[in-house]
Amino acid sequence: MKFKIMDLIQNSLDYLSEKWEGEDYCVIVKAEDEIKRCNRQKSRIVRNVINTKIVKEFDKLDVELPVTCPLHPHHDIYRIQESHKYMETISKWTCLYCGKAFVAEDYLDRHFINRHSTEIKIHNSTQCLADYCDVFRCDIIAGFRKPDFWDLALCMEDDMEESAKDCVKLMDNCIPKHITANETKYFKKLLEEAVCSYLTCNKYWEIPKTETPDGKIAVYVVLAILIAFGLVVYYCVFYQFYYTDTFSDSIVYDPTPRGNHRMTPYYEVRQRAMARNVQT
Repeated sequence: MKFKIMDLIQNSLDYLSEKWEGEDYCVIVKAEDEIKRCNRQKSRIVRNVINTKIVKEFDKLDVELPVTCPLHPHHDIYRIQESHKYMETISKWTCLYCGKAFVAEDYLDRHFINRHSTEIKIHNSTQCLADYCDVFRCDIIAGFRKPDFWDLALCMEDDMEESAKDCVKLMDNCIPKHITANETKYFKKLLEEAVCSYLTCNKYWEIPKTETPDGKIAVYVVLAILIAFGLVVYYCVFYQFYYTDTFSDSIVYDPTPRGNHRMTPYYEVRQRAMARNVQT
């Protein structure tokens, strides 16, 4: 009887899989094995590269990334949990499921594992982005690995070429189908330069440059101008005080302690000195 029930469940799952294959269908299930297997931190590294180097460029040109692309956000196993993160500041991350706040994103990820492990996305095309770390060079981008002498000396271009070919095949699936030939060449070059171009012995250890947001650039410019202006004022006052008579011509500081101490004008001091000379 037990085996018949298991067969029935399996047949039902197979039927549902065939029925909903290719549709925008999402099943929320508890998949502890998937969570343990798919490294969340490495997945985030790949996700950041996809969002900044690929999806962002597609959005600029008002072109959608094909759903057939394995890197499409729709296939990300952690997509639902990632959409329930809210960063108020760099040191305050809030869980939109329950409202709890954490001082770092890593702590929020642990909270998801402990309290919201059922809220992940599983379907036929679900992808663990960490599986693409060989192509995206997760350890290098994260700074976990630094090249030593033997890494550089023993690098084989043949091995790199194989990895680059696999990368190109992956990126070919991310090129829209219904576009012109020139647009196809453009997107192919864009995708390969963003990811595949680093799979050579010369560039493998390079870390891609990250763009600074326009808002931060404006803040840096304003701060630089204010600091420069402050330094100019400071050095002008310093020079006038110590190297010119601008301050000494009008007043002379009298260090004699008095009950009501005041600054004695220079001309009074000179008159007193002249009176003394006449008396003598």
